[in-house]
Amino acid sequence: MMRRALLLAMLTAPALAQQVLYQPLPPAGSAYLRIANGTGEPLRVGALNPGTLTTGMLTLGTGTAQRISPYAVQLEVAGRPVALALSAGAARGEASLPLQPGSFNTLVVLATGAALRVVPLVDETQFNQTRARLTFYNATANCAGGGLALDPAGQAVFADVAPGAARMRSVNPVSAQVRVGCDAARSPAFALGGLEAGGQYSIWLMAPAGQPIGFVTRDTTAPWTR
Repeated sequence: MMRRALLLAMLTAPALAQQVLYQPLPPAGSAYLRIANGTGEPLRVGALNPGTLTTGMLTLGTGTAQRISPYAVQLEVAGRPVALALSAGAARGEASLPLQPGSFNTLVVLATGAALRVVPLVDETQFNQTRARLTFYNATANCAGGGLALDPAGQAVFADVAPGAARMRSVNPVSAQVRVGCDAARSPAFALGGLEAGGQYSIWLMAPAGQPIGFVTRDTTAPWTR
């Protein structure tokens, strides 16, 4: 019975296939949520109403490896929004997120003056054992025409991704130097390396200080414990 349940989980949530194989499965009716800090300050995320954020208080930094949280299980989301209180420096904000059971979600948080703006995205979950999955996020407020290109050749991997939008594709697991950018602005080059067949990765375009920065993270999921 347990083996059957694990196989069903791999089919219904392929983005977690490699990670959940030997982990306890969350209850039916759960969803997955991660937070992306697109501000220039450390971001604190807490529950606006007790019990609506399964992960409790969360703090995300401003280093590239610190800006993205793992996906975390949110329980019993049907008909019950996840209500968040947000703060980054002097900026404050709130969010109420309706999540669909079984879905994977990314919440991008951006600063606009003294307020925090949130951009909820429902993530695609296609999985290919022989290729690496890349999802490009234009995690900016107004950086139009976001994209990712090989450096120095300039060949586009992603192009014309609007602010607050994401796009996914599968690629052969190779290494390359790349840049993100929008309009005429480009980030410094960074390595897109270490890709593995079956791996899932996110590429981020952010502009916390007005100029584009880019980095890549591997999609991870916080272990679920009963």
